Amino acid sequence: MRKFLVVAWVLALFAGSAWAGGIELDEQSARAVGTVGAQTAVADDPSAIFYNPAGLAFQKGLGLQANGNLIDAITNVRTPGLTPISHISLQPSAYAALRLGSHFAVGIGGFSNMAEHFSYPRDWPGRFLGTLIDVTTITINPSLAWRPLKHLAIGVGFDVVPAMLELRQGINFGGGEGDVHVGANAVGFGGNVGLLVDLVPNWLRFGFSYRSRIDLDFDGHGAVTAPPELQAMTGGLQIASTTLPLPHNFAFALAAFPARHLILSTDVRLTLWRDLSSLSLKLVDPAAPPGTAPTEQQLLLSLHNSWTIRIAGEYGFLDGMLHVRLGIGYDATPLPASTLGPLLPDADRVLVSGGIGVHWRWLDIDAAYLAAILLDRTATNPDLQASYQSMGHVISLGATIRLEKIGQIRNPEYR
Repeated sequence: MRKFLVVAWVLALFAGSAWAGGIELDEQSARAVGTVGAQTAVADDPSAIFYNPAGLAFQKGLGLQANGNLIDAITNVRTPGLTPISHISLQPSAYAALRLGSHFAVGIGGFSNMAEHFSYPRDWPGRFLGTLIDVTTITINPSLAWRPLKHLAIGVGFDVVPAMLELRQGINFGGGEGDVHVGANAVGFGGNVGLLVDLVPNWLRFGFSYRSRIDLDFDGHGAVTAPPELQAMTGGLQIASTTLPLPHNFAFALAAFPARHLILSTDVRLTLWRDLSSLSLKLVDPAAPPGTAPTEQQLLLSLHNSWTIRIAGEYGFLDGMLHVRLGIGYDATPLPASTLGPLLPDADRVLVSGGIGVHWRWLDIDAAYLAAILLDRTATNPDLQASYQSMGHVISLGATIRLEKIGQIRNPEYR
């Protein structure tokens, strides 16, 4: 039964990782949902901790922000019979940022930028490739920003990333069916840096951010169930381990301020998924005699680097009390058709979003909607000939408190 455990683990870890340029959750605030995440060169609220930590040094006082994204993912799989599935989840995020005088700022954020859930009926045609995947990562991201010059800031952050995974996959024993159930946990560490430059003061700004590769060292167990007459053949609980690299991610952005209360922004992102061209899995049977070598297996994934472009606009009415936001984007998938499958039915996607924000004294309330339209795609994966059609909806609410008088900025040029 070790073969089945290998397949299940590889599918689970691959599906849980392939988000950037595919189905990564780039929209980490309600304002960002309304602007399809084009915030790298804007970075003027506490969510800069995620988008560009350099932006913290351009903000005033104390900023606190909380957001909640309600995500509804719908996928139709044709094999050629139709299997519709859907899942609703809540993705929270929270940030706190504080300006420390003229040149420095600190902040800390918590968010989940990689998460996935697909659940199929136990008897569906693709059950031997998977019936359940549930993957969640949580990132804790303390940050520091330094503004050595009036029009230049640099930010750095440290990432602590706990990750959890669960997967179930059907097994065909010939005379009957069973399944394998896998659970695992990991903690990874990485970092992010950001740069913000006013190219033309009060009119044009350049932003750059980089989030490092993070190696998630997963450890967990897998259990196999089988018909009663075959249960003795499945062996006991298996101990499994592997290292999953989350990729390097780069963002290059411009933000223009051509009129009062008007912001136009563009983000271009590159994700280096070639680091995940293959996976190596090690399995250990605790009941095996001492000295028994672990089972190791390599799986080729053939991922390629992916890119994303996001374009957005924001305008403030009523002297900035009411903000209206619109955005459009395109994400290229890193997943080739040869490895396209039910636990990762990814495709190139078009993003369309809109949002509103109300500003009153020290409080901002934001609401937004984003539609992710995945282009129809047919797999050439020989294990399951299927076509996939997917659609995602994100509804977001957020609140930001800005207490600008906290923290003294002695040099008026740095306000």
